Amino acid sequence: VEEYVCAVGVTPHDAEVDEQQGHTDLLGRLIEVALEIFDAAQTCNHTAYGEAVLKMGIHTGPVVAGVIGQKLPRFRLFGDTVNTAARMMQQGTPRQLQFGEETNYHVPHWVVVRENGLIPMKGKGEVMTYLLDREKTAAACPRSWCSQKAEDRSTSNRPVSRSVISLLQDAHSATAEALQSFSEAEGSSSVSATRILRAATSWSVATSSNRGCPSA
Repeated sequence: VEEYVCAVGVTPHDAEVDEQQGHTDLLGRLIEVALEIFDAAQTCNHTAYGEAVLKMGIHTGPVVAGVIGQKLPRFRLFGDTVNTAARMMQQGTPRQLQFGEETNYHVPHWVVVRENGLIPMKGKGEVMTYLLDREKTAAACPRSWCSQKAEDRSTSNRPVSRSVISLLQDAHSATAEALQSFSEAEGSSSVSATRILRAATSWSVATSSNRGCPSA
């Protein structure tokens, strides 16, 4: 299982947009990327790269950002917002994007959500959660590629899609090599032929805002 994090509202430009226009547009941009990632995974599932099972989580709130490390400096995000986004993903449903009240407060008007009920979350108790309705949201998305039917949306020429497809291809190759090594160690060639190759990729997403309104 691989986990990745991306964020909006963190760069100086995003922070300025957030301060002047609110967090909704930034969050909408992140949801568009989520739709594209799901599409890219679906494209891979119709090829020889194996089945990709994705689940995502979003949380909205303040974050702390900085560069840490001396030998290998890295830009990192810290704080409850990042941790909660990860928990939203970890306790989410495969092939779904899950988020809570803080994010739901800021979703754009074209985003369609449905209640997922209360779930227990460490350190927070029972938390109300929502799921993104991908098809209805894609149909209402202002971007032209989003509004196309799922089977007509082409992902191969979009930068995010190319990156995701490449990532899933690498994950499939690594899985195939691991299964082959296991098969050879066990002395059986049937293992890799009978197992389903599955690349389980999780995306925890944090959205940050400096505004004083709930969540963002």
